[in-house]
Amino acid sequence: DLHTVLKHSVRAGVESYSLKEMERMHRFTRQRDLKEVRQHKNLYEVLLESDNIEVVEEETKQVVLDYNKEDCLSAKSLRDWLEQLRNEEIEKGVAITRPTAEADQPSDNIKAHLERIQPIFDALTKGVPFEKDERTEEEQARWLLAHMLDWYRREQKSFWWNYLRLKELDADELIDERDAISKLVFTGKSVDDKKSVIHFYSFPEQEIDLRENDEVECDDGKVRKIAHMDRRNLILSIRKGNKDAGFHPTRLIAKNFISQTAKEESIIRLAEWVVANHIDAPGIYRAGRDLLLRNLPRTTAEILPNENAQDKAVDWVTKLDQSVLPIQGPPGTGKSHTAARMIVTLIKQGKKVGITALSHKVISGLLEKVLKAAPAEGVEVKIIQKVSQNPDVSNVNWIKSDKNNEIELALDNSSVNIVAGTSFMWSRENFNEVVDVLFVDEAGQLSLIDTLALSHAAKSLVLLGDPQQLQQPQKGHHPEGTEVSALSHVLKDAHTISSERGVFLDVTWRMHPEICDYVSEMFYSGRLHAKQSNNSQTLLGNSIYNEPGIYIKPVLHDGNSNHSPEEVNVAKQVVEELLRNNISYTDNFGQSHTLTGSSIKIISPYNAQVNALSAALPGIQVGTVDKFQGQEAEVIIFSMATSSPADAPRGMEFLYSLNRLNVAVSRAKIVFILIANPALFEPDCRSPHQMKLANALCRLLEKSKVEG
Repeated sequence: DLHTVLKHSVRAGVESYSLKEMERMHRFTRQRDLKEVRQHKNLYEVLLESDNIEVVEEETKQVVLDYNKEDCLSAKSLRDWLEQLRNEEIEKGVAITRPTAEADQPSDNIKAHLERIQPIFDALTKGVPFEKDERTEEEQARWLLAHMLDWYRREQKSFWWNYLRLKELDADELIDERDAISKLVFTGKSVDDKKSVIHFYSFPEQEIDLRENDEVECDDGKVRKIAHMDRRNLILSIRKGNKDAGFHPTRLIAKNFISQTAKEESIIRLAEWVVANHIDAPGIYRAGRDLLLRNLPRTTAEILPNENAQDKAVDWVTKLDQSVLPIQGPPGTGKSHTAARMIVTLIKQGKKVGITALSHKVISGLLEKVLKAAPAEGVEVKIIQKVSQNPDVSNVNWIKSDKNNEIELALDNSSVNIVAGTSFMWSRENFNEVVDVLFVDEAGQLSLIDTLALSHAAKSLVLLGDPQQLQQPQKGHHPEGTEVSALSHVLKDAHTISSERGVFLDVTWRMHPEICDYVSEMFYSGRLHAKQSNNSQTLLGNSIYNEPGIYIKPVLHDGNSNHSPEEVNVAKQVVEELLRNNISYTDNFGQSHTLTGSSIKIISPYNAQVNALSAALPGIQVGTVDKFQGQEAEVIIFSMATSSPADAPRGMEFLYSLNRLNVAVSRAKIVFILIANPALFEPDCRSPHQMKLANALCRLLEKSKVEG
């Protein structure tokens, strides 16, 4: 890793330590002019992204080849220069050691793992074409499964690489990292808690992903938990043993690693079975193999023709025959309500049902919906949920247990008909076909590999979710197709699921048609429609926002990356305008209500802007897109904060994210207000993908009522 070595060994007096920036230091001269190269390189990338690489001209191809060759030669020249500097320091008497070869060798456990999976990998990929376009569906499924054998180790390796990288950074460098918190200062406040003490610390504004209960490594090398996190006031607390009460950390690094061994073993067992039998053969693992193969749902009887998507889903699930049923639920379409109806119907037929999702909170939310739906059908639901101490699952009306043997006993003696837990529980070997149907909520976020790892636990799977909304975060870089969510895999490149492959819930009960039309056009191929009664949703009173729909408030500012005071001021003005004029609103039942602070939510991509908005508007809910997925409000305000695409700290991919824009806009029932610098509507796109990202925001501008 020359870049890391360079940054830690040489003070070069340059703006960046990029390969090209350093070439004048080690006197490397390129033969190709970089201005000429840039034109050909951009063209080549466009052809690659648009699948038209076969029309590339020989000149462009040669320029790109030469450019890559010179990059390699430049890297070698840099390495030789660093070796020269090292030798000069040694001649001066400076002791500089090298890492030993043994230090880079994999551990015995990793060696054993690699030796175990290699023959399975070879058997799965035997005869599979190298080019993806030349593979059949069966060959592609085998290729994916083969490349999942080492998936969890790659993910773990990325976690530890990042952890070791963070440990090398100084306080100023660490402040730009999302998996760490830098420059903590003890506030003097402490709270005694049994045999431990909780100390409170302030920290400067910084973008962080750490949350309460996350495990972090402190300066002294010990791992502790964040007991409390106040992002608005930039205060957190750490729980310590009394013997460490005198120690105060100045930096925290994420170390909340969770072992994935049970999931990894489940994937290996599935792969071994496929090698020994056939990927499309009868037998166990049928639902998981159907998912890999993208097979159409298999049924025991014909599905009744039904125009109502929810009724169709209920009918379909009762006729599943060891298969997979995808249910795509765009924003506000009643995905959880539909799932609850499906589950209650299955229980009524005497079936055992499982429920899983990314979080205990989501699982509990669906269980609550099931409890509400059951009485109308005269069904008694008996639930057990695998969960330890969790504030999101406290006062619930069902059995909770943190012991796997208690869950297994409840399944064996049929004292329950619904079992709920995360993928860690369902991936266990002795959970083989313990339920008839397993509902995977948020299957648009849950990774394909996690879904396969738990698939053996049920005869059939129901995938609930929407791949057009937020995805499950991953650390590692994985082979194409193995990194996607379960529903994304099923949909392939389509925005919506076809009628023969699953159910598309096509009516939103949330958005006014003026908002729904944009969301439907940009993200759902025009198939999503607003419920007729949503037309009645409107604001009443003396307001410039009386007309339902999308509004844009342009705000000029310069040099802002993740925080814009100018947009905070405008957001404050908008909220004051909405709340001071005795404005009311009509819901989709025709009922009138007073517009209050609880009717408004403000979203921003960045925590720094969220904190500033929260401080300026203490009575209003403010959060990131991630926080508000699944929520709604009469009025949504979205502050983009960044002055221009070049200022975006995480690039266009994050700021212009189609999934995030979809979630942000679709939270709104009546009015969506975008606060942004006009420069964001004129990005300098350098690839077809960037053009696609920018197009969604520009289309929002076209559909909006511009103020100012």
